[in-house]
Amino acid sequence: MSNIFNIDDKHPIRIIPGEKPAQDYLAISDLLMSPTAKEDKNIGSSKDVNTILRNYLRRRHTLELIREWELLHNSTEFDFHAFQTNYVLRALDQGNMFSPSFSSFVEETKAKSISIKRGRNGGTFVALPIAFDFAFWISPKFELLVIEDYLQYKFSSERFEERVREGTRLFAAVNYELHTLAIKDKIITEQMSDDEIRHTFATEADLFNKLVFHQTAAEWRRGNPSASGNIRDYSTPEQQILLANLEYMNAKLVEYGRSFSERARSLQKMAEDDLPNIQKAMTDVSRRLLK
Repeated sequence: MSNIFNIDDKHPIRIIPGEKPAQDYLAISDLLMSPTAKEDKNIGSSKDVNTILRNYLRRRHTLELIREWELLHNSTEFDFHAFQTNYVLRALDQGNMFSPSFSSFVEETKAKSISIKRGRNGGTFVALPIAFDFAFWISPKFELLVIEDYLQYKFSSERFEERVREGTRLFAAVNYELHTLAIKDKIITEQMSDDEIRHTFATEADLFNKLVFHQTAAEWRRGNPSASGNIRDYSTPEQQILLANLEYMNAKLVEYGRSFSERARSLQKMAEDDLPNIQKAMTDVSRRLLK
């Protein structure tokens, strides 16, 4: 999925995706650069992004919102004493003279609701509820714009991801059948017992599991005792494509009469070479199709 959505007719807003849809982080430094944000007289008249961000952070409502987020998501690591002493009390005492920075705030309080990215493509990213509040602080109109465009992006992205998952699962299932037929035709013999046949298929399956997931099915099950399904049910589209490619190649190597050790070495090299290319291709294709 792309890590950018657009507002104000193609103005890009960067996203750090969370594990769940509601756990994304938005770059509020990007929000400030949008045409609608600049329509606000306080935003448009200021050329200093950091000053605007400091003004937002010192608000009592902002601090209370951050505190509640940290209570819900980071209560064991967040330094509530430093938060109260260095920010809440100082904001009350100094008023508009108080000028806190997001970077210092993160360092002193161990906040997880804020992520500072440094360097050429750096920015200030905040958890989704705080980003929406920041947009409302600029103007109610801007908040509605941000929410609507974000949701449109999110829903279209998730539908696209589900279609990709369905396609890659089908692709992997077809190649698994080709792989299974090759094993039955070239390796399984009439003299083999049922246990030997099951062991052969399990060994072949775990070859792929180790190459793609870096663990066997049994190892995954021990590490995820309460999970439903199997290790492949939790794979990414990129892993599904790699798995399908490996299964197809293995079927061909079996047909050519290669030994298990020979096939394992060839497939290991293929997995190492292909995965970065698959990941890049998926990112590029997603961006093009979601434009």
